[in-house]
Amino acid sequence: MEYLRKFNESHFVALTQNYQKWLSEAYDLNDQKAKEQFDNMWNNHIKPECSIYLNEIRGSKPILRGTGTHLGQDLISRKPRKDRVPRDINKEVHRIIDDEFLSQHGVKVRSSGIFTSKSIRTTEEYGWPCIIFPKGSFRYFWNPNVDDLFTHIEYDTHYMYSQTLDPGYLAVIFDVDLDGMTEAEENKFLDTHHEMAMDQLHEKLHDIVSGYKDTGLRKVKNQEISIICDEYYMMDIMYLKFVLEEFGIIYNNN
Repeated sequence: MEYLRKFNESHFVALTQNYQKWLSEAYDLNDQKAKEQFDNMWNNHIKPECSIYLNEIRGSKPILRGTGTHLGQDLISRKPRKDRVPRDINKEVHRIIDDEFLSQHGVKVRSSGIFTSKSIRTTEEYGWPCIIFPKGSFRYFWNPNVDDLFTHIEYDTHYMYSQTLDPGYLAVIFDVDLDGMTEAEENKFLDTHHEMAMDQLHEKLHDIVSGYKDTGLRKVKNQEISIICDEYYMMDIMYLKFVLEEFGIIYNNN
């Protein structure tokens, strides 16, 4: 196989530290029924329709996504939403990040992308793991310093700014004493300092988006990967061994 890669013992540990559970539970390569099902999906759908992705990813771990249910033996086709509403990130922060992606990369990644990872551990936090295969042309974005964008900014003070109009909180952030202020003075303080906080938030998020790359998919480790595509396939994690073999990864599960 062109991209054949054999892992020594240390590489095996690195590969399977998040995979061991699924490598032990996944269909065995000698399972004839599972092999027939996989070959049908791979040869009739994945290989001809997802060749661009396969050329980009081969030799690396596959991209995963959490879903609400066990997919079983079916290969599921999905179209990403183009108007995704944020589940965790504050709506104003979501809008700012989208605007930054549109300005810097030409697409609103947070609204129209699907969020994936090579980490099974991360994927399990969002549901049953499945393997993702973008169809046809696609784009992807990742930041070497961001494993998950929400957790990356969740506890950052710049993110907190956008969630509060509490003058007491802003007074702590900007080290201002509110004692003795009239109501009018406090309201003026709130207006000006909330605006200052939002300016800092914009700057922070601009810098984060500036760090995103749209090349080097094989180099991605456990960072969040945002996929932009028209349609994609989802395959159950139970076919993991077959996919790893096709991706040129040899492992020892004994």
